[in-house]
Amino acid sequence: MKIASIGGGPAGLFLSILMKKADPSHGITVFERNAPDATFGFGVVFSDRTLDSLEEADRETFEALTRAGERWTDIEVRHKGRVLRCGGNGFSAIARRSLLLILQERARSLGVDLRFEEEVADPTSLEGYDLVVAGDGVNSRTREVYRDHFRPRVDVGTAKYIWFGTPQQFDALTFIFVENEHGSFGVHAYPSDGEISTFIVETDEDSWRRAGLDKLDIATLAPGESDKVAKAYCEEIFAEHLGGHGLMSNNSKWLNFHRVTNATWHRGNTVILGDAAHTAHFSVGSGTKMAMEDAIVLARTVRELGVTSRALEQFERRRRPLVERIQAASRPSQGWWEDFRYQMDFEPEQFAYHFLTRNPRLTHGVLKTRDPRFVRNVEAWFERRISPGSQEQRAQPASPLTLPLTLRGITLPNRVSVAPGMSEEGPEEVRRDARLAHVAGAAIWGAGLVTVSDSELSNDTDVEAWRRLLSFVHDRSPAKLGLMVDRAKSTGGLIEAARRADEAGFDVLELSDSGGVLGHELLPARGSGEQPNEVTSLVLTAISRVREVWPDEKPVVVHLSVPEEVEGGRDVGEDVVRFAAGLRERGCDAVAVSPAPGLDDEITDRHRVAQLTVSDRIRNVGGITTMLTGGVPGEDEAVTSVLSGRADLCRGRPALASPRWDRDQAVQRAPTGVAPLAIAGEAGGSTPS
Repeated sequence: MKIASIGGGPAGLFLSILMKKADPSHGITVFERNAPDATFGFGVVFSDRTLDSLEEADRETFEALTRAGERWTDIEVRHKGRVLRCGGNGFSAIARRSLLLILQERARSLGVDLRFEEEVADPTSLEGYDLVVAGDGVNSRTREVYRDHFRPRVDVGTAKYIWFGTPQQFDALTFIFVENEHGSFGVHAYPSDGEISTFIVETDEDSWRRAGLDKLDIATLAPGESDKVAKAYCEEIFAEHLGGHGLMSNNSKWLNFHRVTNATWHRGNTVILGDAAHTAHFSVGSGTKMAMEDAIVLARTVRELGVTSRALEQFERRRRPLVERIQAASRPSQGWWEDFRYQMDFEPEQFAYHFLTRNPRLTHGVLKTRDPRFVRNVEAWFERRISPGSQEQRAQPASPLTLPLTLRGITLPNRVSVAPGMSEEGPEEVRRDARLAHVAGAAIWGAGLVTVSDSELSNDTDVEAWRRLLSFVHDRSPAKLGLMVDRAKSTGGLIEAARRADEAGFDVLELSDSGGVLGHELLPARGSGEQPNEVTSLVLTAISRVREVWPDEKPVVVHLSVPEEVEGGRDVGEDVVRFAAGLRERGCDAVAVSPAPGLDDEITDRHRVAQLTVSDRIRNVGGITTMLTGGVPGEDEAVTSVLSGRADLCRGRPALASPRWDRDQAVQRAPTGVAPLAIAGEAGGSTPS
């Protein structure tokens, strides 16, 4: 088989190694436009899982990489003069130049023809080859020649970043954050080899401009030339972390991350790999990993099926889902780096925890498995902050969900909210008794806020029934009761619902956006034509009117649904933040953030990230308490959201807490000598399952 590789990066070199190793008779040529020792950037990172894949594919390459690289297990976060570490993470890194030289030497030893300083300007010139592999980078010439076929999409990130090296040694994957008169700046630093550490600086565009770093037109720099002004500025602001050392540049210039996707990765006998086909934000360390894993899967598939259109289709079917999963995981990390300025006021414990949980799959439970001590310290900090002195009698900190939350004149005993399902079967009096029992049971068994629909409060008879029930619950439980108003068709309807809720004794009034006067998404879907200012003006007026009849000491919660199109901070504009501030000024005490209507049974990581991003921005920039509803699958995710500062309160589907969690908390809080089951039975029904 005759194989050509356009580009002598990790993808092309490793594929050449694997194919030549499988069959020495293959004729393989690698065309690289640069010199063999020319490389830009400094270090690349591999997870332990990636190294396992490399070892299985080619043990000789794996052993050479591990000998030349550095390994560590800790992630270190430096913020506000403090240093926090979280262990249990397996990473290795190697200087990019060392990586390429190792791959070159391995390929050469197997008989691969390496041709440096030889550029393939036109891939059609390689017609005599059975397989053409284009690993020619994010600005792939091959992809551009066949643009109409590959149909690439390039999304440009909003943050600015620049790569440096430094002789300063770091013994962990280190993240450094500083603020100055210009704004917020962060660093990704890690050991690359025994002498040089990689040092990547990232900031938002506003900070970058205020610092005057936009004055240089990088187009005026010669190939390989670096931005000296940026180097000097970064050396100054990170001086205390550089230990007297300076920064080293290598084609170092401010860039925006480009997220690359393609409709297809192959055309005839040509296939694109690595950054030419896909990119994932460097904060998850996946660029080189994905390139080399592409090579592993392509080599295996071609060995099985030969060079056929079926083989390249099968390669893409095998590889694309894994790549898309990594790209999806990198998007919240990229979004975090684009918006970390909003968390700079956090205390170091919460800041580090917020950072480490930026991927929705990296939850409290995962962190606790990796480093129980780190998690315990963050939990203890949170408990001291909420309940000063509360740990004096207890060795272990309390779960964040069990700590109280004060809204206006009421205090919820914990951060768990439920909306019990109501039976629709049987005679009305039976259904009413069952509904009352469900609410009483949910309150007494441990939820901090139990909310029912205003369909339960449509007349004076209902008001009296609920008054009796609420009095019963209030006598026996610290839980608070809320009424969800989701049927009002006018502001007058909202006012009447608020009046009835107060007469019945409800503690919290929740106003839903599912229909009627609040029937809209406060973050309009793209292309809807809906104007946020028109929408929010109506809502703010309605809230003001409701506040005229709803008691001052009782809180109001407004519900907000998040369209699935929201993909990160860039979609959460200033209008949303101003709206949240407007709600607060008019007497709203919390915003309940939920996924778009109809998604309750199809919540994906993408939807959850959107929900968390909106809640985070409303809470920490808009300055108002938030509750997550609908998109919180369980206790682990709820703890993560509350402890990270992305939300204050969580409502699950149908309940956040498991029955066991409910029972445990109920037993701890039950009055002496009173069993929760007996209380629920006294309320006139069985407890909820």
